Amino acid sequence: MATALETLPLRETQSIESVEALTRCLRQASAEGVPVYPIGGATSLEYGMPAREAGIGADLTPLASIVDYPARDLTLTVQAGVRWSQVQAALGEENQELPLDVPFPSQATAGGIVATAWTGPRRFGYGAVRDYVIGIEAVSGRGDVFHGGGRVVKNVAGYDFCKLLTGSMGTLGILSQITFRVRPKPERRCWLSAPVENWEVARELALRLRRAPLAAVTMGVVRGPYWKQTAWSECIESVEDLRFVLLLEGLAEEVAGSIETARHVATGWCRWHEDDEPSLVQSRLDDLAAFPGSTEPPLAIRAKTVASGAEPVAQAILAIDADASLFADLATGMVDAHFSVFPQEGLSATLVKKIQPIARHYGGHVRLLRNASGAEMTHQVVWTELGLPLQLMENVKQAFDPNNILNRGRFVW
Repeated sequence: MATALETLPLRETQSIESVEALTRCLRQASAEGVPVYPIGGATSLEYGMPAREAGIGADLTPLASIVDYPARDLTLTVQAGVRWSQVQAALGEENQELPLDVPFPSQATAGGIVATAWTGPRRFGYGAVRDYVIGIEAVSGRGDVFHGGGRVVKNVAGYDFCKLLTGSMGTLGILSQITFRVRPKPERRCWLSAPVENWEVARELALRLRRAPLAAVTMGVVRGPYWKQTAWSECIESVEDLRFVLLLEGLAEEVAGSIETARHVATGWCRWHEDDEPSLVQSRLDDLAAFPGSTEPPLAIRAKTVASGAEPVAQAILAIDADASLFADLATGMVDAHFSVFPQEGLSATLVKKIQPIARHYGGHVRLLRNASGAEMTHQVVWTELGLPLQLMENVKQAFDPNNILNRGRFVW
């Protein structure tokens, strides 16, 4: 955590123990024009542009209470500094969960997950962060407290502040409290996995599986040396192998039926290896969730495209670095990749000129997750193409943070 915090040029850190303390901090900073950098579990500080100006670190981890949990209503309200492992432990006592798998759950905070809109490997079955945030409390760059949504699932009339702040990197308001909708835990979970000969086979198999009536929540391909160090190692004979992975979740009868359907669909294409031992299922899911957030690779990226774009993006990455590790989600089109070495031709030539055009062709974009070298950290490299109306975004920013103090320089401002 200390290493991550060193990426911020902090002149001081303030411990935020209440909404009132956060309000005072932001009002004073706004009056002085000093940047404020929100800090939670410090697990995503390498995501986004590096901060350039010295400012105040607003440590939100003291805001760590579970405010309200009416389990029968399937909602949970927490303060922004609550650790994700604490959230899942509380839900687990009622046999419920939030299917937002994130790296380093014992460190990551609820506020940080919402601010970065971090999406995990079960996104195909359950959706993204924005689908679970139904209420927020936040403080704007003016130091004003504002609210959006509420504690019931259908509660939005007019502009949805919850979705506006989700993924805004804390640049429109610093979250202090969040209400989530939650889900019952599935009765049974089972991994099906199998080696596939090549990307063409993987693509066709995924297409057939997506058309089948399956209780599938994860569907994709893992490949590379990273997976030999994880709970997937026993499945992978060579780091060059492509391993198709499929996670089924739901009622016991539903999963059993899905296994039979998957076997039928895969006839002639692959032979499934079945694992439903609970601890192994969870370990493999945890390894998938931790993969993009690992701090080990010299370069890590995430590409988001339509489903048909995952394979060509993955092949483009491997054409640049044959030893790269990746998880290509063939159901949602998201590709997470670790490069084994920093590209000799540089980031701009690699990301902007080679990978981004392919992602764009399939309606997507590329995001830089980690750059150990620190070189070429420009907006074009970090965000490639936002595909958003910048003038509209600037107008929204002006309304929430006119003095541009919130996470200054780390997003598009």
